[in-house]
Amino acid sequence: MTTTVRWYARRRTRVARRDRQIGSASVELVILTGTVLVPLFSFVIFCGRISTVPGDVQSAARMASRAATLERTVAKQEERGEAAAKARLDESGIQCDGDPSVNVEVLPYQGRSGLAVTTVSCTVSYSNYGFPGLPGSKTFSASFSEFFDVRRESE
Repeated sequence: MTTTVRWYARRRTRVARRDRQIGSASVELVILTGTVLVPLFSFVIFCGRISTVPGDVQSAARMASRAATLERTVAKQEERGEAAAKARLDESGIQCDGDPSVNVEVLPYQGRSGLAVTTVSCTVSYSNYGFPGLPGSKTFSASFSEFFDVRRESE
């Protein structure tokens, strides 16, 4: 009879121990989510967003060079190129610290044609693309050249 009582008491103790652990997986998941998964996903989003910036700056330089080749005078070429680059960066959602630096240089090339060389630089703060308050920034630069015909017919 004593063995039956001991067996019953051991079984009841095991069941009581299991009952105390019910729901602990939910608590562990909440703690894990807040401490590990949220920062991990934020880091992945930050890397994805910051990796698109060089391509967008290159696209802005390309658009500025092409826009500059459509104008006839050097002053208008520089003005239109700068406007096109800023518009492209705004369209892409790039948030530069201050104004982006746009340099449009028009060079004569072998007498008959010209070359528009555009350089776009944009300094991006990490806090705009990842965790708020994240220190640091990076400058992205890109250049693009576009040929144009100096003696093209007037429109």
